[in-house]
Amino acid sequence: MSINIDRYAKLISSLLMLVLMFFADFSVMATHIRAGQITVERISPSSLTYRITFVGFRDSESGVEFGNGILNFGDGTIIETVPSQFIVQPLPQVPFLQKVTFEIDHTYQAPGFYNISYTEQNRNNFIRNINGGNSVEIPFHVESQILIDPFLGVNSTPQLLIDPLDFATGDKFFIHNPGAFDAEGDSLSYKFVIPKQGTGTNVPNYIGLDNPDLYANFPPYDKEDGTSPPEFSLDPITGDLVWDAPPNVDEFEYNVAFIIEEWRKVNGEYIRIGFVTRDMQIIVRESDNERPELIIPEDTCITAGTTLSLNPAATATDPDGDSVKIEAFGGPFEISNPAEYSPNPPVWQAPVAELDFEWSTNCFNIRESPWQVVFKVSDRPFRNGGSTLLPSLVDFKTWNITVVGPPPNINDVFPVSARSIQINWDDYECDNRIVSGFQIWRRVDSNPFEPGSCDVGMPEGTGYELIDVANENETDYLDDDNGLGLSPGAKYCYRIVAVFRDPQGGESYVSNEVCTTVLAEAPVLTEVSVLETDPANGEISVEWLPPFDLTDPSFPPPYNYKLYRHSGFNGGNGRTLVYEGDQTSFVDTGIDTENQPYHYQVELYDSNDNFVDTSSYASSVYLDIFSGLDQLTLSWTADVPWSNLIDTFPYHRIYRNNVDPNNPDQLVLIDSVNVTANGFNYTDSGEFNNTPLVDSIEYCYVVRTAGSYGNSDIPEPLLNFSQEACSFLSDSIPPCPPLELTINNLEVGECEDFLFNQPCDFSNYFNELSWDPELEEECAEDVRLYNVYFSKSGDEGTFSIVGTTREPNFTHLDLDEFAGCYYITAVDRSGNESEPSNVVCRDNCPYYELPNVFTPNGDGFNDTFEAYSNQQSDFSKCPRFVESVDFKVFNSHGKEVFTYASGNEKSILINWNGESNSGQVLNPGVYYYIAIVRFRVLDPAKKEREYKGWVHLLE
Repeated sequence: MSINIDRYAKLISSLLMLVLMFFADFSVMATHIRAGQITVERISPSSLTYRITFVGFRDSESGVEFGNGILNFGDGTIIETVPSQFIVQPLPQVPFLQKVTFEIDHTYQAPGFYNISYTEQNRNNFIRNINGGNSVEIPFHVESQILIDPFLGVNSTPQLLIDPLDFATGDKFFIHNPGAFDAEGDSLSYKFVIPKQGTGTNVPNYIGLDNPDLYANFPPYDKEDGTSPPEFSLDPITGDLVWDAPPNVDEFEYNVAFIIEEWRKVNGEYIRIGFVTRDMQIIVRESDNERPELIIPEDTCITAGTTLSLNPAATATDPDGDSVKIEAFGGPFEISNPAEYSPNPPVWQAPVAELDFEWSTNCFNIRESPWQVVFKVSDRPFRNGGSTLLPSLVDFKTWNITVVGPPPNINDVFPVSARSIQINWDDYECDNRIVSGFQIWRRVDSNPFEPGSCDVGMPEGTGYELIDVANENETDYLDDDNGLGLSPGAKYCYRIVAVFRDPQGGESYVSNEVCTTVLAEAPVLTEVSVLETDPANGEISVEWLPPFDLTDPSFPPPYNYKLYRHSGFNGGNGRTLVYEGDQTSFVDTGIDTENQPYHYQVELYDSNDNFVDTSSYASSVYLDIFSGLDQLTLSWTADVPWSNLIDTFPYHRIYRNNVDPNNPDQLVLIDSVNVTANGFNYTDSGEFNNTPLVDSIEYCYVVRTAGSYGNSDIPEPLLNFSQEACSFLSDSIPPCPPLELTINNLEVGECEDFLFNQPCDFSNYFNELSWDPELEEECAEDVRLYNVYFSKSGDEGTFSIVGTTREPNFTHLDLDEFAGCYYITAVDRSGNESEPSNVVCRDNCPYYELPNVFTPNGDGFNDTFEAYSNQQSDFSKCPRFVESVDFKVFNSHGKEVFTYASGNEKSILINWNGESNSGQVLNPGVYYYIAIVRFRVLDPAKKEREYKGWVHLLE
């Protein structure tokens, strides 16, 4: 490898001149530090002892050793390093560079975040993007952070397996990867930072490698393929640092820094628990060498306990025909059951290099984030008959291997009673030290899917519901639907997923499916279907089957039934008996099917009128519509004991009006949805009959579902219709603002009249609003509802929504006073909101009155001086809307004898007992007072009033 001798001769000459000028030691201003980083590793499970490792690169020709730097442990402990503490490794392929390593153990006294840093003079000179190339005077500083927290478990920083110094060729694509590995399986991310010269201090005049100024004197300004501008990026997930391409100038150095952040998943949330800063150097040289080409495997998953073997795993060739070498780095090579690759150590191969890989995994390798294997290929470009070695070029590629937990195995499922099922599974093959529990999944009727490779946990769209999580030591579970009981006659199917402890985390493959059927010893609901959609006269058809598995002779037939209706999807809301008799069907009428669903339950009674059992709940299908600019999206829901997601009847039908021009109100079948593949959603974009939807037309829909209990004794499919739901296409134009908003109750003077007969502690205030519904025609048709906004003060920015209404009026109830301001807005069917209406305000009518006589003689009557209150029957004198009272009493000579200020537990009523401030009983006589009373009102002129008067203190 050739060395630029002239350049170093000039450098040494410059340094000697500095020595003569400043009479300083050579080592003070010498050029040496090129790159470095700090990593931290927990080495004691019982104490807070960590091994701190600094890795750096220096110029071997500078004559300056690493040392005399400051290592700060972040806990107040600082040491000065000496050269003898550093291990030096020469780099035979690069004679003027050396790798140096320094390790030290340190014990922390308490949990917390610690920033560990290393600072030393000086960086090497001529780093082009630091201080205009005059970088020799700039200190080198790197830092890493670690969180010590016993509640989060053991933590070490990421370990960086690939050195922080690399070579690039001008005008050629460059890539670097740090080969980061986290022993605890925490997630890593990458981002750029500016290199530092001290804690919190960036190096001066730093130019990023994506800054055009960097290329100003080195045309052409482009990538390797000739396109512009150059690209400099850092992949936040893989850590690939790409520079496409450096300027083609011989022997220029550039420094770049980035941090590798460490994230731990805690209670489902990721928190940052540390980082490592890499300050690396890229040395750019001129060369006509071409970069080698590397081929690696596709990302893969492997079940823990099996062996992953690829022969070869990676291959490489070189466009110039040079020999190449493949190296592998990453977490799989750093653990107790390490992966192996060969040849190892790597060797130069031509014309094709191959690397074999083998890893015998175990359960302790399971984790949510993939293991990364970083492959690095280098070429050895000899020219001139082997006498000249050009700068080597490299390429990096990352292979992700996810180690997945094996599936649990369910060995038995059977009914324990008419409402419960027992599930048993085998002992799990992975140690329960890494297993946090087992998810129990259930669905009605079978879905015999097989998970694909890397499809861990329960895939979406399978119809399975997570019902519970058993602990890591359990191998059985009793399902009684949390005490509510399972549905009679239903076929229930179960699967289990193992969940692994943080920080590794992750889920296993899903288990086998095992099913069983609950006996139908109670009525079985089979239909809850909307017949008529109306806000007041809606109709729902309900049907059920008798208990065909009931054989208990203590409950003889014939049977009678009580059918109960509830509002909403489930629970006990609004329980109403709607039918009693021996029939197994009923049409429920006179209900609001337009705005809400209903659910039903049947009670069973024997021939002696003894209660036997109840059916499960089953709801009607409720359809929602979401408007778009040129499409309408339907979404429907039903809470039923059967499954509406079945392979045998996967299609739900979509009906819509405005299809037949001769009968636009008729609902016509326009499409069907395979809900097993697409879920309970459908988007109508006007594809039926190739007729686009029109924004001025209201479209109405009904959905028919198809379901099954998975029981051959129950006919299928179970067909149920939703209510009819209607909508327009959305638009982006807001409606016109409402007009002439008024407050109707309590005109001027009526506030006092209203309160005349109300007790002093009255607090049930209200305001009645109304506005003109007659908007311009094109606006009125577009209004769906009104929003009502309120503010106690009326100040801008203090209004908030207090209600919505479809009518041009609104009563604001449950107020503690009248005072406040309102405005309203109109909202159209697309959710666009108008500008505000006019603002109207209502004020309080404050009142406060003090008496002239009191007798503090202890007879229990008129013993204290206080404002008129509920003690009197005359409510016209009640204090109203009083915020605070400041009260002072003076004797006939003008001397202040008593003061009082309301607040905290002190009442606005004052309650003066006739004593002075010092507790002295005052003599009978006439005293004078001043009371400053502040009221809760909007009118500034009425907020404060001064009352002056006299009071006669009698014996």
